[in-house]
Amino acid sequence: MNDDDTLPALQDDEHWARAIVEAAPAGMIMIDGRGRIVLANRVVETLFGFEPAELVGQPVETLVPLAHREAHPGHVAEFFRSAVPVHLGFGRDLVAEDRHGRPFPVDVALTPIETSRGPCALATIVDLTERKRVERELTAARLVQQAMLPLQTPDHPHVEVAGRCVPAVEAGGDFFDYWHLPDDRLGACIGDASGHGFGAALVVASARSYLRATVRVQERIDHLLSCTNELLLEDLPEERFVTLFVVEVDPRAGQLTYCGAGHQAYVFGPDGRLRETLGSSGPPLGWFPSPEYEIRTTSFDVGDTVLLTTDGVEEAHGPSDSLFTRPRVFEFVESHATLAPAELVDGLLAEVETFRGPLDPSDDTTVVVLKRTA
Repeated sequence: MNDDDTLPALQDDEHWARAIVEAAPAGMIMIDGRGRIVLANRVVETLFGFEPAELVGQPVETLVPLAHREAHPGHVAEFFRSAVPVHLGFGRDLVAEDRHGRPFPVDVALTPIETSRGPCALATIVDLTERKRVERELTAARLVQQAMLPLQTPDHPHVEVAGRCVPAVEAGGDFFDYWHLPDDRLGACIGDASGHGFGAALVVASARSYLRATVRVQERIDHLLSCTNELLLEDLPEERFVTLFVVEVDPRAGQLTYCGAGHQAYVFGPDGRLRETLGSSGPPLGWFPSPEYEIRTTSFDVGDTVLLTTDGVEEAHGPSDSLFTRPRVFEFVESHATLAPAELVDGLLAEVETFRGPLDPSDDTTVVVLKRTA
């Protein structure tokens, strides 16, 4: 027996269709040419509150919001005239309605099939309520995160500064900031809150707010980190923490002072070669009460460049699942030593994006550069 001999038998037997519909993880209904429901699975009951048996024989408009019911039969007729698969949710928002009148967002795909009843349509219905909630949360997280970034770059007579954060698809918790200090000193920081989404964005908001408030009354950067840590401990859940690196440059003294809370940075000479790694000098914020952060200093000469990054740079994934890596960061800086900070920031981020290729970033990518010019 060949395949052509079995086709009529399949069309005369609806058991195969019922088995497929019942096994589907999404809501599925079958509609005949008159727009009547002839089959529905148990997922439809979960979505709409109707027993499958209740729906059989009912017009499909039973599941359509009242405002759209009058026009819906015309859409059904148009589908059967064209008899081609249609993804109704593509490019627009669809809403269904359960038996209690509760509207909820859905995605619907229609597939024409031939049965012993004649032409039918198989509708696949997916509830998008949770997806929409996550999208709203991520949108809010991005707005909060972007609001935590500085609006202006400091105008300094001896130091050029630039910073930029490229948010991931799933918003994370990177931030950076600058502040002016007496005697032409300049402060800057970069931070990375653990996790993603709205929770991480709120941690960023708290950390930056506490940091900004503390900077006004506490110039010593070790005390700055300690105070910010104590304030965060009152707010953060146990699984949350923030890595932070704070740097203070003093061009008059030719000196750079820094503290790292689970974070590090790098200093490059005028030739672009790595001169020094500025290591962490204490634990991340939010881990322990009353930690000690050691202040460290190094020289900051004309032509020197300080590079602050988050792990979204070094750990960016390429299509082959390889990482961008720290040596590649150093190579880029060395080969572009003459660039101004803004050009260096944009160039490094562009290099990471090229390396990543078609992949979406899995983490925020943030770069801050300070360069002594005089």
